[in-house]
Amino acid sequence: MFALRRQSTGSEFLPNEQQRIVAISCVLRSRDGLAVWSLGDLNSTEGELVERFFDGIERYSPDLVFLERLGLRPPRIDVARARCRRAGAALLGNGR
Repeated sequence: MFALRRQSTGSEFLPNEQQRIVAISCVLRSRDGLAVWSLGDLNSTEGELVERFFDGIERYSPDLVFLERLGLRPPRIDVARARCRRAGAALLGNGR
């Protein structure tokens, strides 16, 4: 499937309708130290993961959020950007 996708589009990224978020990991640096963790578990839905991510942004009020996009569909990026702005954080990400 990936070889066919690369031939037709030049990329191995699947079409938007075949993408989903399966993991979100976070790194938080504060005066208290450094913490690294992943959200959810094997049974977490995409919606639960995203909601927990934004709950954390609102709870910790970070100055900066970096999103490693890697082919995420643009509507998700727009939602992330809007919610980060509302929480007072800047959203950075690679790519477009």
